Amino acid sequence: MLALLATYSWQEVRHHAWRSATAVLAVMLGVALAFSVHLINASALDEFASAEALIRWTEKASATPSMTASTAVALRQAWWRTSCQE
Repeated sequence: MLALLATYSWQEVRHHAWRSATAVLAVMLGVALAFSVHLINASALDEFASAEALIRWTEKASATPSMTASTAVALRQAWWRTSCQE
């Protein structure tokens, strides 16, 4: 296997160094792009989960006498403003 690599692949890399470097760079950029999409999707799912938890909490809290529905709405609006500014 190493003999084949030394015979064919290394000669190709030496004769077309820019082409080989460009191919390696393209693969690296593709992997980085896929990883960044994965991170963005994970972040979006976390934000949706936290928003859902806040909505459930405010709905539960508005059912108790200590917090009115208007206070719960104000909390939701404040959360929405702060999350949109990030």
